[in-house]
Amino acid sequence: MKNSFKIILSVLTLAFVLGGCGKYEQGPAFSLLTKKARITGLWVAESLTTPSGDVTFYDEKHTLKINKDDSFLRQNLVTDELEEGTWTFTSEKESIILTYKKSGNPYVEELEIVKLKNNEFWVRNSGGDQINYKSDGSN
Repeated sequence: MKNSFKIILSVLTLAFVLGGCGKYEQGPAFSLLTKKARITGLWVAESLTTPSGDVTFYDEKHTLKINKDDSFLRQNLVTDELEEGTWTFTSEKESIILTYKKSGNPYVEELEIVKLKNNEFWVRNSGGDQINYKSDGSN
């Protein structure tokens, strides 16, 4: 009985300590999946919120496919824009860097990760716009 109490107390203490260790602004505080496992998959843009609070809702026509082999494909089905290149985490894994060609020129874009769950992925671009993605269900 005494050992069971110690084990339960240890587990609760560990959960409490890890609960305060969330890296991203909106969570999660703890996950058993690696960041790479959570970020890879097909993401569908739900909304874009500007720094002034204006919200644009998407109708599943903007997608971001992040692959385990460090490649990505971002597609806007309304304008037929397609960007493909490579991605990587920053050293602290607080942002991702997308590298691709735009109008034939090399382009690098940093997206700050606001939330990274296996079914939700929120990022903030350098202009302060927040883009909320949801999983298409295959993540």
